[in-house]
Amino acid sequence: MIVGCEKQTGSYTTVHHSGMAATCNANQRTIEATVQAYKMTHGGALPASLYELVDGGQLGSYPRCPEDGTRYTYNPATGKVSCPNHPRN
Repeated sequence: MIVGCEKQTGSYTTVHHSGMAATCNANQRTIEATVQAYKMTHGGALPASLYELVDGGQLGSYPRCPEDGTRYTYNPATGKVSCPNHPRN
């Protein structure tokens, strides 16, 4: 066993997870901004799903969490996007 390697790996894992959470939260905000842009150009209507944004070309593909590929959830009543791995307040 190499002493210190495990501790360093644990620290790396914590920093890596923290970075993924920050990226995920930024992605959620960006998608919500895209939803709002859609709303402005569609008479105040929110998209029924994120697939509508993909099909319309506003998103390149269905958005997923960068940490493990979990699909984001979308609430069409509010326009809010969430990730089960990285919930926002």
